[in-house]
Formats: sequence, structure tokens, C-alpha cells
Amino acid sequence: MADPTQLARIRSDLSILIAPGDADPLGVGGVLLQQLGQRYRDAGVADVTVNLCPAARHESLNETNREEVTGDVVAWLLGRLEAA
Repeated sequence: MADPTQLARIRSDLSILIAPGDADPLGVGGVLLQQLGQRYRDAGVADVTVNLCPAARHESLNETNREEVTGDVVAWLLGRLEAA
């Protein structure tokens, strides 16, 4: 997350979705995840989406609201396909 050399290796034309839960203890309430998204943007990645899933923890696709989370991921993917 903090190594500029590694960030520079990421292709700028990739679409990146960051979709953990806002209750993920690793993300400190989403603050670190928003910073991660901004670091990708600062490194030149044009399409970075940070979607914090409400009341979910680290593995948002395994939470009780996984259908909603899966729907969000599918909608994000379909949006990228339509733009292509």
C-alpha cells in the first residue's frame, strides 16, 4: 500500500474495486481503505472504486448480506463491460 515502486507497477488502465466491509478491523472503519483507493489513483490508476459494505467485516462476500454485496460487485463489473 505504501511502496511507490510497487504502486508504479500497476497498470493504469485496470479497473480496481475495493469492497470490504466498513466494520473490517483491518480497515479502521474504512479510513485505510479510502487511503488505499487514493494511493491507486495517485499512482495513475484511473478507475478505482471503494465500496464499503455496511456492517460487514473483512470477507464481505461471506457476510449475512452476501447477496447484496454480490449484486454490488456484479453491477460494478457490468458497468465496466458496458463502458468497454
